[in-house]
Amino acid sequence: MLSALLADRERQGKPIRVGLIGAGKFGGGLVAQIAQMQGMVVSAIADIDLARARYAYTAGYGAVAVGTADSPAAVAAAIHAGKFTVVEDGLLVAQAPQKFSLAEEGGLLSQRGVVELANSVAEDGKTLLADPLRMGVFVVARSEHAFTVEDLATYHLHPGGDGKNFLLYRPYHLVAVEAPITIAKVALYGLPTGAPRPVPTAEVIAVAKRGLKAGETLDGGGGYTVLGQSEKATVARQEGLLPLGLSGGAVLNQDVRQGDAIGYAMVDVPDSLALQLRREQDAMAGE
Repeated sequence: MLSALLADRERQGKPIRVGLIGAGKFGGGLVAQIAQMQGMVVSAIADIDLARARYAYTAGYGAVAVGTADSPAAVAAAIHAGKFTVVEDGLLVAQAPQKFSLAEEGGLLSQRGVVELANSVAEDGKTLLADPLRMGVFVVARSEHAFTVEDLATYHLHPGGDGKNFLLYRPYHLVAVEAPITIAKVALYGLPTGAPRPVPTAEVIAVAKRGLKAGETLDGGGGYTVLGQSEKATVARQEGLLPLGLSGGAVLNQDVRQGDAIGYAMVDVPDSLALQLRREQDAMAGE
């Protein structure tokens, strides 16, 4: 179905025009994947390294002309002219018209849930555990129906809990390869793969990986000082817990024990665009 609709878009000369912010490993892979598809085109790429953005175009589309722009209007004009464009500021792409905003805002959307992360690294933060998840993804499903429970067990799914929970797992997630399907569904069907709720329900908070001392600088997600833990948004708000995304560069003003959650009051958070946006988000959510 998607292939036929995308092919029709190609014949009509009306491809789904995609704006990409970030041309790293996954972003570059996304460009390469879309370049091989009918009915879709990466019209603009934003990256603080313009050379990397240009390389993504070259890797995906070959030797093509790539221009630059310095305003949302210029980006929009280039897109409508069918030109490839690179910019340093991601907001120039986000503010151009081809964006995921409400319909009344000129976008595509009609309206504005528990997630967990498991790593395969030992407590030292360096040693990989045996039989790791690596780049895999998983979901735990539960059924109260006796027949379904029996059926799931016959498929050799890993049972857990009281025997009614089952682990569904695959050892890979093909981010760049699969992402174009989500984009196509939004543009062709108006259906998102996932959509945020008006008020946050969960928060990924920063938790000490080891005993930390006052004066230490946190190195954020993927570093050696903190890890992310899912918490109810209401609890995080009431206890003033620090989001993992704001932990990088924050300096502790007190000691923290291993495993303890870190609060805003325990750190000096450097001013940044991310901090400003988070404050705006909290204000919109009524916090």
